[in-house]
Amino acid sequence: MGSAALASLILIPLLLAQDKPPSTMADECMKHCRQMADMRQKAMDERKARMDKMDAVFKEVHADLDAARAAKGDKKTAALQAAIEKMVSFHESMRSEMGAMPGMGMGMGMGHPMMMGMGCCGGMAMSDCPMMKGDAPKN
Repeated sequence: MGSAALASLILIPLLLAQDKPPSTMADECMKHCRQMADMRQKAMDERKARMDKMDAVFKEVHADLDAARAAKGDKKTAALQAAIEKMVSFHESMRSEMGAMPGMGMGMGMGHPMMMGMGCCGGMAMSDCPMMKGDAPKN
């Protein structure tokens, strides 16, 4: 018996015994694309939260500056100091948050990693990618 025949006798029962069929390239691509979409959505949600936080801080700072414009003496100094302290605190918190983000500044190229030249989908053409065709399953 040849080695190929022997290998097939060993491998066929193993393949048949599996609960699920072996993963195909399209399955792997869909899984990867779903993960990328989840990561992108998480990044967008985090960005929105940062922007909301920034808007709130700037609203407070503008209120302090308006108060400083109307005030005189120690009240003016206190209002300006409050505005500066809020800006410094906000800046420090943003720097610490951005330092904790993996890949900050890398971006998400148009919704698909191949658009950035990363090369997912095991070399499939973009037209064959389930995500680009709209076949990727939703969570």
